[in-house]
Amino acid sequence: MRGASPRKSKKNFGLIWMEAMGLGKTLLMIANIVGSRPKKSIPGEPKATLIVLPATLVTQWADELKKHVSPKLKLSILTYKSGSRPETHDTVDTLGHFDVVLTTYHEVRQSYPKTEIPIDLQTAEEKNDWWRRHFEENKGDLHRVEWKRVVLDEAQQIKNFKSATSLSCRALNSKFRWALSGTPILNSPLELYAYFKFLQVPFTGSFRVFKANYYATNSHEPGERLSIMVNRFMIRRTHKDTMFGAPILKLPKASERVHWVKFNDLERGIYEIVRRRMVARVNSFAKENTLQRNYRNVLTMLLRLRQMTGNVLLVEVVMKDLLEREDHEKIRELAQLELHGDESRRNQLVHLRKTLLKLPEDQDPTGQPKDGSTPAVRPDEGAASDLDNVPDEQVGIGGAHGLTFNFGKYLRDLRRGKKWDELQERTLCVVCREPPEQPYVTACYHIYCGECLEENQRKSALEGHARSRCRQCLMEYIWAHPCDQFDLDSIMSDVEEGEANATAAPTSRWRKKVDENKAIRTWIETGNTILPSAKTIAVKAQILNWLEKDPNCKILVYTQFISMIHILKKICEMESWSFLEYSGQLTIASRDRALENFKKNNTSILLASLKCGGLGLNLTAAKHVISIDPWWNSAIEQQAFCRVFRIGQTEETSMTRFVVEGTIDESMISMQDRKKKEIDQVMGDSGTRRENLSVQEMMRLFGPVSEDREGRPFIMVEEKETLPRFNADSEDEGDED
Repeated sequence: MRGASPRKSKKNFGLIWMEAMGLGKTLLMIANIVGSRPKKSIPGEPKATLIVLPATLVTQWADELKKHVSPKLKLSILTYKSGSRPETHDTVDTLGHFDVVLTTYHEVRQSYPKTEIPIDLQTAEEKNDWWRRHFEENKGDLHRVEWKRVVLDEAQQIKNFKSATSLSCRALNSKFRWALSGTPILNSPLELYAYFKFLQVPFTGSFRVFKANYYATNSHEPGERLSIMVNRFMIRRTHKDTMFGAPILKLPKASERVHWVKFNDLERGIYEIVRRRMVARVNSFAKENTLQRNYRNVLTMLLRLRQMTGNVLLVEVVMKDLLEREDHEKIRELAQLELHGDESRRNQLVHLRKTLLKLPEDQDPTGQPKDGSTPAVRPDEGAASDLDNVPDEQVGIGGAHGLTFNFGKYLRDLRRGKKWDELQERTLCVVCREPPEQPYVTACYHIYCGECLEENQRKSALEGHARSRCRQCLMEYIWAHPCDQFDLDSIMSDVEEGEANATAAPTSRWRKKVDENKAIRTWIETGNTILPSAKTIAVKAQILNWLEKDPNCKILVYTQFISMIHILKKICEMESWSFLEYSGQLTIASRDRALENFKKNNTSILLASLKCGGLGLNLTAAKHVISIDPWWNSAIEQQAFCRVFRIGQTEETSMTRFVVEGTIDESMISMQDRKKKEIDQVMGDSGTRRENLSVQEMMRLFGPVSEDREGRPFIMVEEKETLPRFNADSEDEGDED
């Protein structure tokens, strides 16, 4: 507890313990609880410590208390659940007699009275008087106890000062208050307001007053006052800190880097098509002055773009909802070209394996680069690796995942059902602006009636053009073919043959004829294989490298999306890798069993959701971490890495983050760096201020933003086609006057 006392105020309103992950906050808090116990109970003095934590950490805290506290001390511990209360008529008195009570944020919220102020109360004084009476009459057990101390573990749960979690935790009655978090600030230093209120810091005032006092926008350095104030009651230690000239914690070397991967042409085509359709919708919101009203819609679109960087299968519903007729034609052409090239995919996997071995050297033990920027390795960068001298044909490529790329079965699903019928009805010929009869698609992917196409060709000839010119985009096209006469058999044959010989259950195989009245399986559930993506192939390459070097190593793979976990599970099955799942869709008991089995058994891989598996867990049995999806700030990903890089780790650790070039991933990485600078300013480092994410900033994640004459923002659309133009002469591709 060295370092805590100088920061305590005379009024003992508490402390924020902003210690970096893995430095032993849990152990030190246990030492504080045990060390401050009086030898004899003092009448009238509260005894119990309430520890509030995420549900996933209850078992771990209980285990740590049993492990580190001697039975001779007779520390009484209770895990409180409102549905299974102690058998007593006086629950409040019983709770107060335990030394430690473990509970969850959910239980604290349940103990806090619901607020519905009567509409007949008009003045603030009337409302406050009513609330005081209502609270006293309706508060639950946790709010009736006078605690010696309240400890919030993973205290960033209260950062939104308006949330029920924040309000209910601040209403707890205690003598001392502790907020424990390795990442107390996730987006903006103004999140510290909730901590000030929880700790009951004098003169905090309302949020408006707090912002004016500590983070005024007209200040030369807006975070300076806040930094000075928060340091009065903050303990902040990182892996870089020393004591008596030596590091406070010595751990084996840790390395962290970002590896940039590239979409194939089909992935790029689908991504750009969907992004453009989304840009059109966002611009329509801006034009109608409804951007703020559609904030959640825009945020959802960004979420879908983020999912697409992981695998296009994650946005099945979005594709069915957004795509137009010409989009289907573009995707079909791209899918046909991706059918062939198995050898190039093998070479891609070999190249990835070699590239991923070229680790950057400029790392310090925290896993952060020394200059503070995001470490990154582009696909063609890096130092020499152990595989460089190995012939490509001798480099192992594991199982079948990533060696074929067949989008045919998903194309077939796209072209049926109610959504397809609606699309047919709204598709218009570019000439007559009517639903096309005998529709044709041109090389520039625009739709014509058969007769209108012939008429357009005659007009182009009369105008003296060597080739027909599209009336929509004014580009010359060199071919046109019927939309409804193309055959998917050439795309489907390989995949159907492969799945006919598969060992999966019949219900998971693709059927040529599907009764549309029956439930339609999702794309992820179709068949016993899975469509590869730029990121999943990179994940496979990285895992192959680690397992080849150490077949017994354990690996954590983090993603933010449950659907991505299902994809990863199929990949692990295809590659014959042993794996377990840890996510919010499992019960607490199932999650605990998964962790126990991962630590003790020969399981190689733990597939974890970032939100569920990135908080508070001790997973030093693993030595490698993969992060598939960038989060809005780097602190969450760093916190996930510190499940491995922490006290108890005896081996060198590494973390690889995969991002896709030319996508929203790049914007996410830039946003992470900006937020980190702002947070570092309050923590004591220099930096620049940035506001919370605004509508305009969300728009910039789609592309460059400008304003119209009325000052309304809109997303600029590229004038040139960025999708590959197939079946065109090389000299035709690009230049158009």
